[in-house]
Amino acid sequence: MAKKTTRSGTHVRQTDAAIDIDRADDRLRSMSTSSAPTEEDIRLRAYEKFLERGGAHGRDVEDWIDAERELSK
Repeated sequence: MAKKTTRSGTHVRQTDAAIDIDRADDRLRSMSTSSAPTEEDIRLRAYEKFLERGGAHGRDVEDWIDAERELSK
């Protein structure tokens, strides 16, 4: 697990899932609103949706389609 330094300088442990969500959030924020989402953008958003559902399997296609729809707006 990774450690994250807070403003006070103490270390806080983050789960791998929380780190992945942070990376996905950073990537989504960096996307230009005028460009079409890349496959990587869609993959990260679909993975984020998977994590938001608690990592329950069986809805990967729905997550992908929803992510693609969200990012194409």
